[in-house]
Order: sequence, then structure tokens, then C-alpha cells
Amino acid sequence: LLGVSIWNAPESRAAHSIDYEGDLKVKFFATSTLHDFEGEIPNVKLEAIRQMEGDSFGYDRWKSTFSIGADTLTTNHKKRDHKMSDIFQVNTYPIFVLSVDDVIRPPGTDSRATLPVKITILDKTLKVMGKVKEWNDDGDTVSFQLETVLSLESFGLKRPGTAFGLIRVGDKVRVEAVVHVSRTKPVSSVQSQSLNKKNEGKND
Repeated sequence: LLGVSIWNAPESRAAHSIDYEGDLKVKFFATSTLHDFEGEIPNVKLEAIRQMEGDSFGYDRWKSTFSIGADTLTTNHKKRDHKMSDIFQVNTYPIFVLSVDDVIRPPGTDSRATLPVKITILDKTLKVMGKVKEWNDDGDTVSFQLETVLSLESFGLKRPGTAFGLIRVGDKVRVEAVVHVSRTKPVSSVQSQSLNKKNEGKND
């Protein structure tokens, strides 16, 4: 889920791209008529491209597409995990695909910033909006938190339930993700100082 940044640059600036790589950690929180439960997805490796419109890190765009194994979701409860595998039809649709493409975010934005992410589950792709929090960027590393709510039914997923509907899982699932990526070649000290100044007060 990567990506975030910045608005349209002046055409006079020369664009260049920087490669990043890192990981994504996900937790999800669901409800049911019996009790609420939560789960997680172990570290997901991802790569991203940051397109800069100059050397100031003031006008950037991001692109990233990566997959998550549908069978990697776990609630640490064997019976529940088995039902979850049935819901996602993991034998037929073994992966989820997530992508961010040319997402624009103004520099210096606060915690109210949002990030649109395309998610493919089963054979359906939807764009969902996530809330970006704790954005940190020094050029060498970028990290942030992303929160969103997914609807199972919007992806065509059938919610599990017991006979007569006495116990039923809720449609809405809250998702919290932490993204951390690093670039291979460090930025110059001048660029780092510029970014540090730009990030001051951003998450206040």
C-alpha cells in the first residue's frame, strides 16, 4: 500500500525516480453477534517507485503494486481461520492484489490526509480510501500508518453464520496497516535537512 505524496510540480523541474523497498504489517478487527475478534497478516514485502520532480522532495508521486496470500490471514484460531479460508475461496483466488498509482498528497499535510488504494479480492477490484497517520519521511526511509474500513459484501464475500442466523459476522472490518520502506542509496545531507524541516509539526 504504498504511496503517498504530493501535488503537481512545475513543468520546468526535471523528474527522476527512486526505488524503495520494505514491508507492510496489517491488523484487522471484525465483529459478530457472539463476540468481536481480530487477526493479522504477517510481514508483506513490497516495492515502490517514487517519482521526484526535482531535488527538494517537494513534489513526488508514488507507484506500488503487490500481492498478499489469501491464506496468510490468521486470527490464531484454527476453526475460525478455516472458515475464513472458505469465505475468501483461497483455492480459487489465492492472492489479494493491492495497488497505488500516482497518488497525490500535498507536502506538509496533516493526519487528515487520505490515500486511495485499489484492492482486488476474488475477481472484484474496488478503490477504498484510507486515512494516513504518523507520516514520516527523511528521504532514506518513509513510514506511515493507514486505517480503513472494508465491507465484505462489497467484494461479493458471503459472511459466515450458524443455523437460524444466531451467530453472524459483521459486514464491516476495520483494517490498520503500518508501512515502512527504505531506499538503497541514501539521500544527501542537504536533502535530509530539507525533509526534516518540511516534516516539522506535520503530525501535531
